[in-house]
Amino acid sequence: MPSLNNYVENSGFGSGENRTKFDSNGQRRAVGNATQWDDLVGDIMSKKLYTTTGKVDYDWDENGIKFQSGGSIGTRGDRLQFNLQKLHKVKEDSELRFHLHFEKTNTTAYEFTLKYRIQLNGGAKNTTWTTITTTTESFNEVFVYVSGTQNNIVQFPPIDWSNVGISSTVQFMLARTDSEGGDVLVTFADAHVEIDSDGSNSEYSK
Repeated sequence: MPSLNNYVENSGFGSGENRTKFDSNGQRRAVGNATQWDDLVGDIMSKKLYTTTGKVDYDWDENGIKFQSGGSIGTRGDRLQFNLQKLHKVKEDSELRFHLHFEKTNTTAYEFTLKYRIQLNGGAKNTTWTTITTTTESFNEVFVYVSGTQNNIVQFPPIDWSNVGISSTVQFMLARTDSEGGDVLVTFADAHVEIDSDGSNSEYSK
């Protein structure tokens, strides 16, 4: 099974440690700044909500999920649940950068809470959830808000999956957990991932 040791040092295209290399089988691997980023996506509109009496509802006219004030990550009716998988082309020693696409209509700091746990293929089931939060404030958002209804992105702290093999599953729970007035419309929930190849050199390992 080819690994980075099969790629000759300072070979390929690029400069210094930033190179695109090829092994004897013609497999490509990017190192250093030669890696790229891509979206790891899952459509939130296809997710079945647990109940219609909680703090999340479909907005069929606007094609998004409406998060209402006062939700709790511990209440099924207040959260979305979904899974994402580590793609074969993702760099092994990397981060998963989860974020929300939402409609920003004001400068209020709305809070979102995300719980996640990583299930390794072939490993024992992980029963422990890790909790991280973010707020819709300028230091967490990608774009500067001026006025009106703006399409924006709010970022969560990065998730380390450097020791996570390809095709492993990351399980998520997402809720809005502030007590501010008004609704927040989320149109997409996904993650940015760093990629260094077109796929894996073997079916079940990088």
